[in-house]
Amino acid sequence: MVPSDYRLDHVTARLIERLEGARRTFGDDERAARAAFEETASAHIEAVIAEYRALAFEEPSAHAAFLEREVLQTALPRYVRLAVQMNRAEAEGFGFGWLAEPLGRFALVGVAAVGLLLMVRLAAAPLMWPLLLFDLSLPLWPSIGAWLGGRRYTNQVVQIVDDMARIQDSEGLYLSDAQREAMAELGAPSTPTREDP
Repeated sequence: MVPSDYRLDHVTARLIERLEGARRTFGDDERAARAAFEETASAHIEAVIAEYRALAFEEPSAHAAFLEREVLQTALPRYVRLAVQMNRAEAEGFGFGWLAEPLGRFALVGVAAVGLLLMVRLAAAPLMWPLLLFDLSLPLWPSIGAWLGGRRYTNQVVQIVDDMARIQDSEGLYLSDAQREAMAELGAPSTPTREDP
């Protein structure tokens, strides 16, 4: 049984935390991001396996190969795509373009002020309150777009880690009889226990 700190999902989560600090460095250059992230991921996996081995757990060669394969071929490509998409979205102001920049925000405040003055002159208009809410919220739209984009990105990254947990949990489901016996000798459960929904 693999200790929780060395499970695929924990290793992936720590790697993503490490890569997230460098994400903006690469902008929308997916090739450069992938090359740098693969190098970092390989070094991260080597460090994890060295630590795992130093703590006198069983020989981790099989788990090392499993980690390397799943991190580099499953988790990392998904993260690279998400990271590059997020960089593009940030650069484009989450769909607001130049309006997300300070000068654009100043322009939105100006438009909202002009709109407010017009509404004051048309105070008897039946659509006053919805237009007033629209007008007052206008300068906040780029911030709301950035918040929603960041939230969606965070959820997608968490989904990668959750998928890695499912892959780790299902790793032992397809073992041969010899592998099950070897795991039983090490004191690990032969298959994960699952309850049917």
